[in-house]
Amino acid sequence: MALDDGVNGMFYLSALTLICGIFSLAIRFCYRSKCKTCECCGFKITRDIETEKEEDLSIIQPNKSDDKITA
Repeated sequence: MALDDGVNGMFYLSALTLICGIFSLAIRFCYRSKCKTCECCGFKITRDIETEKEEDLSIIQPNKSDDKITA
């Protein structure tokens, strides 16, 4: 049975794109969840979320002293 029996390459391209899209959305969700530890399929990831929270806040709320205009 060959790969071209009734199913063309466009199907495989679409399926691969769908799988990659779902995988990238799962990674994006995991990053935004702010979990300290995550374990999946034998991989264990530990993150320092306090530093990430501080960085996110500094991006959202820039320093007010930078906005002052001096003559």
